Amino acid sequence: PDTDVVLLCYPVNCHESLARIESKWAPEVEHYCPGVPKLLVALKVDLRRCELPIYSRDAKGQVGRCVTAEEGQAVADRIGARYVECSAKYGEMVNEIFEMAVRAVWERERLEKRLRRKNLIANLADRCRLM
Repeated sequence: PDTDVVLLCYPVNCHESLARIESKWAPEVEHYCPGVPKLLVALKVDLRRCELPIYSRDAKGQVGRCVTAEEGQAVADRIGARYVECSAKYGEMVNEIFEMAVRAVWERERLEKRLRRKNLIANLADRCRLM
């Protein structure tokens, strides 16, 4: 209940992991932490650039291609999350992910502060009308 931001992560070589985020984890996060900012983070994006293609395996052991950025963004849109990709192996976008998380928390706090101020002004205006 005291969560400020949630990072939902999946490796790009596992379609099943991305599917579980959409079907299981995102609804659970929304249930227990409604309104908390979410980041959908694609891990191991360096695997897409390998000379020898790296393929994923689904639950049945079927081989397929890596998850594309477009597929990840589509899931992020459906679950109401921001989308970002990173490669820890090469240090790409790792720091930026944490900066995005902090910014998301700040933006939420700023919005909540504005709403509280707006509600306070509306309540004061109602009281003045009653007098």
